[in-house]
Amino acid sequence: MKKEEYIKAVLEQVRCSNVHEPLKKELEAHIDDQAEAFIAVGLPEENAEEEAVKTMGDPIEAGMGLDAAHRPSFPIAVFLPAVILLFTGVLARYFFEDYFPVFDIMKNDEIINMIACIAAAIIFYFADYTIFVRKPKTAYVVFTLLLAITVIWNVSKVKGENVSGAEWVTIVFRNTLSGYFAFYGSALLVPLMCGFVFSMRGKKFKWFVLSCFILVVPPAIISLYAPCLSSAILVGIAALAIMTTAVKDGYFNINKTVAYLFMYIPASLAAVGLTLIKLLRNIRYNGSTADWEQNMIRKLITEAVLFGKDNGISTALTDPYNSHILTAIIARFGLIAGLAVAVILVILPLVMIIMSSRIQNRFGRLIAISIGVVFMFMSFAFIAANFGFTTAMESHVTAPFMSDGIFNAVTSGILMGIFASVYRRKDLMPERKIDTDRPAQVS
Repeated sequence: MKKEEYIKAVLEQVRCSNVHEPLKKELEAHIDDQAEAFIAVGLPEENAEEEAVKTMGDPIEAGMGLDAAHRPSFPIAVFLPAVILLFTGVLARYFFEDYFPVFDIMKNDEIINMIACIAAAIIFYFADYTIFVRKPKTAYVVFTLLLAITVIWNVSKVKGENVSGAEWVTIVFRNTLSGYFAFYGSALLVPLMCGFVFSMRGKKFKWFVLSCFILVVPPAIISLYAPCLSSAILVGIAALAIMTTAVKDGYFNINKTVAYLFMYIPASLAAVGLTLIKLLRNIRYNGSTADWEQNMIRKLITEAVLFGKDNGISTALTDPYNSHILTAIIARFGLIAGLAVAVILVILPLVMIIMSSRIQNRFGRLIAISIGVVFMFMSFAFIAANFGFTTAMESHVTAPFMSDGIFNAVTSGILMGIFASVYRRKDLMPERKIDTDRPAQVS
């Protein structure tokens, strides 16, 4: 059998077309090496290739083995908790009807949001995640500018209005909307941040410093202008995770210890500074609406029963369908139900980060880890707010998949779809250099 015939027969057994080209090159190289070995021991050149092909074994069996090894992987361990959270949110809001009657006007949106979340996840699952390295610098700059324009426009609409009557509702909505744009826009910016860093691989220290600055400063300024402090914190944590992974995987031609110190010393100082600001704010504005809400949530948690309804204090929650849905679940169904949901919220990002270590491609691993960090921040910040440690009303933090709203649904679906797209190719082309010039493909 000729080399070309053998390779064609092998590849016919491999169902994943994405790996055909690299497998073809690998098989050709192996056969050529074996043929050269036969020639070196005296076998005529015209017979060497045929004998080399014979040593490869049966092409059908070889192809079936390669098909099993390169079969796309589905991250069921991540999708399962995500689906549980999605339906938990829907069912919880349905049973909140007797506690929060306003839910009647939201039922139609509930179905739309669920469909949007699932559709976004499916679309990005089948998309080629390497699209994020097609013109990564341009994509990052354009998306950041669009985010800035959107936030600035929403904030500007608030200024100069007469704060009275129905107009106050409009102002609050627009201010909240700018915060949501900042928060979810920053979350969706993370894969583009990964593409930007990937484009900087091989650069020296000054480019490493520039990358840190570009990843953190512009989106953080946008977030603080919104204002949305949680979005700025999310950007900082995501950038830290991305740059740490990039340094660890050797993206930059720099001393790793110096790079870690450059990142983590300012990050630690920023964390201390934010803590002090929070403490000073609590002292200065003790008794404000936010503090009243935190105290009410703490009272509800401490007085919650293991199963069943509370004494009615939950009816005063400002956002039981979105930012305070976990607190509302504890009030409506008991402490055990709330703790079970909190555990699932923690498990989801932890499993994502653990599964990211199995991804062979460096860029894929970078994206997967960063998305896991985004979900981890959202989950932990949301749990903290719903147990009275922080203020959800001011931070715009929501639970991935579980909270209500089209922003949360689409963002959660997109990020989950991107993670799944990376993971389904976790064993494919592990050492292949991503060609940033070739067009993206959908498989």
